[in-house]
Amino acid sequence: MCCRPLMADSYAFFESLESGSRLDGMHADRPERPATPELPGAEDLLQLQVAALEAAANPILISRRDGTIIWVNKAFEQLSGYTRDEALGQTTRLLKSGQQSPSFFKNLWDTILSGQKWRGELVNRRKDGTLYQEEMTITPVKNAAGEITHFIAIKLDITDRKQAEEQIRQLALTDPLTGLANYRLLLNALDSEIKRSNRTGRPFAVLLLDLNGLKKINDLYGHLVGSRALCRVANILQIHCRAVDTAARFGGDEFVVVLPETEREAAQHVAKRISEELRNDGEQPSVSVSVGAAVFPEDGKTIDELLAAADRALYRQKGSPKRLSSINHVDD
Repeated sequence: MCCRPLMADSYAFFESLESGSRLDGMHADRPERPATPELPGAEDLLQLQVAALEAAANPILISRRDGTIIWVNKAFEQLSGYTRDEALGQTTRLLKSGQQSPSFFKNLWDTILSGQKWRGELVNRRKDGTLYQEEMTITPVKNAAGEITHFIAIKLDITDRKQAEEQIRQLALTDPLTGLANYRLLLNALDSEIKRSNRTGRPFAVLLLDLNGLKKINDLYGHLVGSRALCRVANILQIHCRAVDTAARFGGDEFVVVLPETEREAAQHVAKRISEELRNDGEQPSVSVSVGAAVFPEDGKTIDELLAAADRALYRQKGSPKRLSSINHVDD
């Protein structure tokens, strides 16, 4: 692969900064130095500086004080999808994704215009419209009078790292079989709803669902079919619950749905709809659920009391005296 010619880029780059400027250090002017056997002359040093920036693995962008882009390296082109010719003369808003608030950019600009270095993470947009996450350090460049003339932004693509972190977070908070919230996330949701209900005075409901006959399904068809039955219940919950609801696998063959700002009649309607959808999902073997409902604060004022009340309601529906003897939760 051919290398990009550096000489033209070198002069275009440094002439656009300041006449006779240099980038060795953060001040943009230094006296010229004659070549010696040990050290290169000013012109050779200039070419080396630009070559170093061009060869850097990190994307680098240099702009004027007003944000106009005057130079980018090859790594920037690869990350953003914009060629150098497309980027030059544009402002740094070229990459704006709309994911950051105005206050975020106010803080950024206040920091660098005061002469301080800014470090942070943000989401930018490639030429093709896709989003990426990056770490960025912006360093102000000053002239001999101490005035800020340019900014150098050195970037690091952290998209893969952020995705890996999100996957780890999801594994910590979701049930690996069904993809629903796990026990810990369920408790967090219940705790948040109790606090919100205490503030607003509005009730919320909890549904406890039990997959009927899971042991029989496992015995007759095998555990793979049994696992699929659990996932069928989970799919119905994901499809038919609102975005504000929390559907969780409570453990074994039991599920819980937290319904914010929902009274008993509405909760019973949701339970009926879930049961009907599951009964008519078209898969074999057919499966059904028993459902118990509890409403805060009428049926309980703590997580334990609500879940125990929903459990009693569930087993009344089953016609069995079985109850949860104790439901312990982890305090964050």
